[in-house]
Amino acid sequence: MTNIIEDHSYLPVSSGLAVKWSAPSAGIYRINTDSAIRDMDQLVGVVVIIHDSDCHVMASIMQKIATFLSSSVTEASVIFRGLCIAVDSGLLPAVLESDGK
Repeated sequence: MTNIIEDHSYLPVSSGLAVKWSAPSAGIYRINTDSAIRDMDQLVGVVVIIHDSDCHVMASIMQKIATFLSSSVTEASVIFRGLCIAVDSGLLPAVLESDGK
């Protein structure tokens, strides 16, 4: 599996700025979560990626789901899903990163 984050150390964000991504410390996993809502048809894109300290992708999901939840509840749901994947996969201890507001 190609690790896009490993190839590009700067990830674009919706504000047009770039954010430096850094690997977690040795023995710790990093859970990155994000969601995007398309209001016209209430579709939500959901992404969870879990990396190890060597920047290898250990687990990931990308889904498109229909929902009528607010953006805050949707973001919280994605964070919860990321935590569940980490626990179920034994990818602990972990730090969580989300751009949810």
